[in-house]
Amino acid sequence: MIVATAMAVEGETYDVGNHNTWIELSDDIPVFFERWFQAGPGHHFAIAYGDHARRIGILAQMLDVECEKI
Repeated sequence: MIVATAMAVEGETYDVGNHNTWIELSDDIPVFFERWFQAGPGHHFAIAYGDHARRIGILAQMLDVECEKI
């Protein structure tokens, strides 16, 4: 499991049949994506409003799965 935090910001969204959101990352884009790809992501992700990184880390421990915060 990979956890990253960001801020949802205003921006043009596209009508492509699914949800899309503009985000502002806490790191520079190249740094963020280097860390993201090093963590070995799959092709699915979820966005949650609010800061849930700590709770997700606790859940990962309870499920005995690795959780990397980037």
